[in-house]
Amino acid sequence: MNTRERIIKAIKKFNVQNNNQVNLASEAAVLELAELVHGAVLKQSPETYNEQQLYLFTNNATDEHK
Repeated sequence: MNTRERIIKAIKKFNVQNNNQVNLASEAAVLELAELVHGAVLKQSPETYNEQQLYLFTNNATDEHK
């Protein structure tokens, strides 16, 4: 999913949460929507890493050669 799709998904989610009654004249609504879009754009989703790779880095023996 690209950035544009994530933003659209966040906006649609915001609209559904507000029963299709979004009032962007409200400062609270704008701040909430901005937080959702920020999360959609900047925060990584949990699918961006591999559990096995993390296991290798966090569970290696200290006397093992790297």
